[in-house]
Amino acid sequence: MLNWLLAALDLLLLLGLWGYGLLAYEKLPDRIPTHFDLQGNALAWGAKSSLLQVLLIFSGLAAFIVALSALTLRDARLTWLNVPHKDRLLRLPPAARQEALSVVWGFLWALLLAVLLVAWLITWMMARYAHGTPLPGGLVIAGWVLILAYLVLLASLLGRSLRGVLERLEDRQGRGQAPSH
Repeated sequence: MLNWLLAALDLLLLLGLWGYGLLAYEKLPDRIPTHFDLQGNALAWGAKSSLLQVLLIFSGLAAFIVALSALTLRDARLTWLNVPHKDRLLRLPPAARQEALSVVWGFLWALLLAVLLVAWLITWMMARYAHGTPLPGGLVIAGWVLILAYLVLLASLLGRSLRGVLERLEDRQGRGQAPSH
């Protein structure tokens, strides 16, 4: 259930990003900031089409993460995936393995959330700075710190969550019960 909520939130963020980006694009001057330091100061300027490039790049990243999550659920052999506790995961029967992989799927959707938040921050910074209203440096730094903290939290939770699901599934398998769906 949480995975589907994350997927829906990701989709809304991506659609909102495109909506905001296209609305902002119409009002942008011909030259806009394209690179920033950690405090939000513009370091380089380029054509306003740079904003569309940012949107396309982050949409491509989103498509990659969606494809990776789909492959994770479809290919339970895991020959190409590096996850914590992979050896334990491979010892599970395919149905139980699918259940455990839903944790990885959720992690990927949560990772996409961070990617889209970065896209929003960059797009917002580009649009505001182009109109002469840069974000306060402290706000930019706080945004980056929060996104980084979120990524660290995700990384630490993936291993723990997967281990907990594996223990439950291994215990159930040891007692001869079928995995739940």
